[in-house]
Amino acid sequence: MTTPVREHDPVRSYPLSWAAVDEACTAVDAAPRAEEVELWVHDAREAVAQIVPATGRITAAAGGAFGAACRVWEDGAFGSASRTVDGADDIRSLVHEARTTLDRRNVSVRPAPDLAAAPAPRRIPAPLDTAAAEHLVRTTAERLRLAGADVQVLLAQQYQWTTATATLGGLRREYQHEQTRVVVRCETAHGAVVEAAEAQRVTDDPGTDALVHRIATALDTLGAPGLPGPAAVPRGLPVVLRPQVAAPVVAGLGWLFSGTTALATPGLARAVGKRLFPSCLHVDDVPDAHPDGPPVVHDDEGEAAGPVVLADEGRLTGFLHSWSTAHRLGQTPNGRGIRMGVGAQPMPRPVALRVAPGRGAMPEDFIELSCRLENLVTMPRAGRIEMIVAGWEVRGGRRIRRIAPFEFHCDLLTYLRKLRGTGTDAQILPLADGALTPSLHFEELP
Repeated sequence: MTTPVREHDPVRSYPLSWAAVDEACTAVDAAPRAEEVELWVHDAREAVAQIVPATGRITAAAGGAFGAACRVWEDGAFGSASRTVDGADDIRSLVHEARTTLDRRNVSVRPAPDLAAAPAPRRIPAPLDTAAAEHLVRTTAERLRLAGADVQVLLAQQYQWTTATATLGGLRREYQHEQTRVVVRCETAHGAVVEAAEAQRVTDDPGTDALVHRIATALDTLGAPGLPGPAAVPRGLPVVLRPQVAAPVVAGLGWLFSGTTALATPGLARAVGKRLFPSCLHVDDVPDAHPDGPPVVHDDEGEAAGPVVLADEGRLTGFLHSWSTAHRLGQTPNGRGIRMGVGAQPMPRPVALRVAPGRGAMPEDFIELSCRLENLVTMPRAGRIEMIVAGWEVRGGRRIRRIAPFEFHCDLLTYLRKLRGTGTDAQILPLADGALTPSLHFEELP
């Protein structure tokens, strides 16, 4: 018998997100004259339910926060300020705080994006529902128990957030999004397995069938009874990373194709138009790629977010840009200036990265890596992938022997040059930053 325990935080700065947006726009219109003033507001709500599997006890909580960030450009000087805010007067004071930080850096003023873009229709989202989150963790815990999983942590999260960008020059951009996510951590004799699933609406199932299947696959890889014991890693065979193992590699593509990486690696920036990868690699970032969610129509700087092809048949074709990285590289912004929090400046990030599935060949004899164990970070330094993985030795398309967990380390750019194909089993994975991730076939181990 589960015992729900609710711990609600009722404090809200605004009853509705759209009221916050309107007051932010009013604050910008009332700002002292400058070359440009940009105000970004972020209103977020969250409901979380977590189960303690050993006792069945469920805790639930709900709350929210409202924050804003202001940037000012004036006569080659730039200033910024950001924090949580509470009401229209507080928003106006933040604009004045940003002006007090003006520092002459010979910074070019950011040109206004296209003001003619049609505004997205406003809507009032469905309310967050802690009871639904409790039901989700309860039923998922039972399904994982039946699959033989030793669940240590299981939680369901519902998010809603509204962001808006307003400028003195007249720009108005608004975006509202919601999401439900399940995260689970299961203990094994070899270490922990972590998985997640998500949907783009709080009322939708986040894909628990696929989550349970991925956990069951990992457990089967680590200890299926009645099969030969684990073997050392065989050499000389090609390698296939199943989607749950390929996730850190695909997430790493968001770093590789970022404008910040291009700035830090001049040789990479100069390689646009050249074939850096095998022809089986096609990568793009398509804002409306998630079939169950609203498309991302602009970034947190108000720039339109259209489709961007990053690698076409192995040829490097471009990068993801904020206004700053595009300006410094002499490129055009493409709507990827994303803030990862109120205190963060916009940085280039993908919105819906995709690795094209079903390209190149898949082998008959190979090392199949189908389980990834938890480690602290999968990219401890830029471009370096480190994982703990396990899998199978496959001959003639049949699994013949388990391969015990081992450390898998590679330089991302170098290893991508050994890519030989992508599978037809692509999945949208939260642990790949929401990217469409197929199996990846490499010539050999790193």
